[in-house]
Amino acid sequence: MSAISSLRAVVTGAALDDAPNLKKWLDHARPALAMAQQQPGATRDRPLQDRVSQSNVLLQLEHLSTYPAVRQGLAHKTLSLVGWWFDIATGDVHVYDPITRSFELLDKDSLDRFTG
Repeated sequence: MSAISSLRAVVTGAALDDAPNLKKWLDHARPALAMAQQQPGATRDRPLQDRVSQSNVLLQLEHLSTYPAVRQGLAHKTLSLVGWWFDIATGDVHVYDPITRSFELLDKDSLDRFTG
């Protein structure tokens, strides 16, 4: 099962009775589904499975920031976290902009802004 069809299974609530290990693994995506259904950070003009994937990026950033070393780096401004999302269908990379609370197509300007 590909990443796209895996997320589609989460979005549609597919039973996956014949794949209990996959079902258990996909349970980790359920918070991203809830977030995508109400979060402005995921691009609204995208299919729900893309928004779930984008929301998962944001959840993983939150998760990373709970580690003591990461928290310390963020507090001392020696570390920054940047969320990137890969669109499998187009090959485009998008970067999360916390100011606009949206994913933007990664181009030279946004690359300089987020990594400079």
